[in-house]
Amino acid sequence: MIDLSFLTEEEQDAIMKVLQRDAALKRAEEERVSNRKAIPGPDNEIEAGCHGVK
Repeated sequence: MIDLSFLTEEEQDAIMKVLQRDAALKRAEEERVSNRKAIPGPDNEIEAGCHGVK
């Protein structure tokens, strides 16, 4: 964990809330991606050279 002892308690709380929110968003994104991979279909297939570039 990051050493936040040099900060005020309020600053520590604010940073911890941001870090907790970041961790929650990462978990949600990982779950979203894993759920998407589990669903078969054409939306999950990436065609080579077809990335909207003309």
